[in-house]
Amino acid sequence: MKSRVILVIAGVVFLGSLAVSLWAWGQIPDGAQIPIHWGVNGEANGYAPKAVGLLLMPAIIAVLGIVFGAIPYLDPRRDHQERSTTSRLWIMGAVHVAATLTVVGAPIEIGRVVVIAVGGMFIVIGNYLGKVRSNWFVGIRTPWTLSSERSWSQTHRLGGYLFVAAGVVSIALAIVAAPAVFAFGMIGAAAAAGIVPVVYSYFAWRSDPDRHPFGG
Repeated sequence: MKSRVILVIAGVVFLGSLAVSLWAWGQIPDGAQIPIHWGVNGEANGYAPKAVGLLLMPAIIAVLGIVFGAIPYLDPRRDHQERSTTSRLWIMGAVHVAATLTVVGAPIEIGRVVVIAVGGMFIVIGNYLGKVRSNWFVGIRTPWTLSSERSWSQTHRLGGYLFVAAGVVSIALAIVAAPAVFAFGMIGAAAAAGIVPVVYSYFAWRSDPDRHPFGG
């Protein structure tokens, strides 16, 4: 993904998040504590002052947008940069908007919003993961995937299927299950999608007659 596109998307998400924060600012008392963290039961268990709760996330989005925009210039294989980078920014913006709306009284279950958003990110990542070519910044980077083109391609193909499945499972659970169930379900699905390809990458490396020594 071109840096210019990443920066434009980051700018849109930043301005949208900031606009919601500024809109909510006048509706929230100065001494109010803003929820910034939620437990697996969906209940808020971490709070911050008004300014931090409303402005921190837009600031983080802005910084990450700049970082993500710079990565293509830092990666020596920037033509193969992962296109789903900005999905993280969209999710952060969506969660911030939902959390801000709950503070002003909107009947939103923030836990379900988070899990659905993260599940969507898993699907986006999974759909692209199998197309990612070897690079030093994104993807499933193990000593074996970085030492074998076969291990890289086969591992990322498997990882793509698993991340899509993890996303579908997470979203389905967020729609029908209780908070503790969908939270742990998402964690379990994500763990499987992350761990299984790492283990598999070793066996794919071993089966490659053109493999290189680790890191070679």
